[in-house]
This record gives sequence, structure tokens and C-alpha cells, in this order.
Amino acid sequence: MLINKDFKKFIYQAIISYILFILVSLICLNLFELEQKNCFIISIIVSFFYNFVFSVKITFNTRLNLKNFINYIIFTLIFRTSEYFIFIIIRNNSDNNYFLIVTLVLIIYFIIKFITLRTIYKKK
Repeated sequence: MLINKDFKKFIYQAIISYILFILVSLICLNLFELEQKNCFIISIIVSFFYNFVFSVKITFNTRLNLKNFINYIIFTLIFRTSEYFIFIIIRNNSDNNYFLIVTLVLIIYFIIKFITLRTIYKKK
């Protein structure tokens, strides 16, 4: 099965974003001793800006402009809010490790995000 270039770039973006997410979480948990739910929110915010620039400019080779930024904000609000609620549900009903839960949640949304973003930023 051939994997197109956009999907490969999205995989690279996801790996870097995941590492960034984990690093920010580690800093929040260990250095600032914040609660897990607050670490998750802060990590989401930090990764938002990275993901916007990488998704729009590099993965989908689209211009960075206000319209694309607004589309990305709407997309992010919908997806990250649902990711957060899934995280809370799993965390409240599980004794699993924080990082295992974060990984599970991010994997669940990976394909859905790619398909949605590709539709939003589809090359004309």
C-alpha cells in the first residue's frame, strides 16, 4: 500500500508533536508539580501552535493566513475538547499511567485528524 506524501508528513508531525506533548507534560508534572488535567491542557495549548504551523505550511503546503488560522482554531477546539473529555473519562475510570492514557487518546484521534485536516486544506 502506498502512503502519500501528505500522510508521511503528518506522521512525522504527529511524532514530533507527541514528543513535544510529553516533554511539556513532564515539565508541568515534575518541575511545576501541576495536576495531570492541568498538564494535559497546557500541553494541548503548546502543541496547538506547533501543529498549526506544521500542518498548514509543511504537511498540506498551504499559506499561513487568517482564514487558515480560524479554520485551524475551530478544528482544534472541536478535536482537542473531545480529546480532553476522553482523557478525563479514561483517567477517572482507570488506574493506568498518565502517559499511557495520553498516548491512547492521541492515537485514537490521529487518523480522524488527518482526514479532517486534509479536507479543510485540500489543494485546489
